[in-house]
Amino acid sequence: MGIAAKLSCTNCEYSQHVFVGIGFRFLDLRAILEWYKPEEGREQIKAFMREEDARVVCYKGVYACEHCGYLLNEVYLHIELQTQSYTNHYDCPRCHTQMPKQPFQREVEIECLDCPECEGGKLDVNYDMDWD
Repeated sequence: MGIAAKLSCTNCEYSQHVFVGIGFRFLDLRAILEWYKPEEGREQIKAFMREEDARVVCYKGVYACEHCGYLLNEVYLHIELQTQSYTNHYDCPRCHTQMPKQPFQREVEIECLDCPECEGGKLDVNYDMDWD
């Protein structure tokens, strides 16, 4: 089950609504293929679906750019076989550097984020619903 939260800065007007965690459509490759949009990832999903022992980790998380602090709420997808693997990746929409390999996915990690807009602001996290 996933959670939704509103992130609000204690110092400025910044706010963002985010979704983190997993839903029932994140558990197997066939279900993920139904909604996953990036074409490179779709091709990888199709290739890995042919293998019975493919392991998948998929969840919604918050990526924090290590260069400019921008917060991106997107899906993390990692598919693995014994001999090969695929992990999706994102570039920061603000500064165009590569985002970290994995996003924050737990409440305790999100509660430690700094504001991406101002210096010195911390983000308050208000959880407002569960999602599936």
